[in-house]
Amino acid sequence: MIARGTFAAVRSVAPMVQRMPAADVVARGDRQASVKALRLRLASVKSIQRITKTMKMVAAAKLKGFQTRMTEARPLGERVTFLVEQMPAALEEMAASETTNLLLPLTSDRGLCGGVNGNVAKATKALLHELPADTTKLFVIGSKGEGLLKRTHGNMLIRSVSDAYSKPTSFALASEIAEEVIASM
Repeated sequence: MIARGTFAAVRSVAPMVQRMPAADVVARGDRQASVKALRLRLASVKSIQRITKTMKMVAAAKLKGFQTRMTEARPLGERVTFLVEQMPAALEEMAASETTNLLLPLTSDRGLCGGVNGNVAKATKALLHELPADTTKLFVIGSKGEGLLKRTHGNMLIRSVSDAYSKPTSFALASEIAEEVIASM
């Protein structure tokens, strides 16, 4: 005769026995399933490799275009540097008089410049705190600079130029921006 406790133990073990498949089914079926899974995974990895290779090629083409435009713009940058170096320093009596200060921060339209845009915005904000607020104006070139400076100094922002870098830099583009700067004074 079977005791009552034994019958309960048999009932609790029975579901475990039913869940475990036979040994030969595990060996054959699991191996086939894993081979199929490996084939699918291998195909997926190859597909990802193809996509990555294509993305690298596109990035290389874009980089080449940006490098070409940068090389073409270098003479203009050198000329601007020369002109800025030739500007006379502000005289003390001129600085004390009622003059309008115009800050012209140059930033990028995209955020792919590391900390350059942030550093330009920090330097601009430091200058804005030193200068009198009622006689200071802000003309921003580049959408990133506009976004960084509009929140804190939006009342001083008189004009913003974005998409200035979409076309190759030329004298015509520089003179157009210069005319806007002069007109905003």
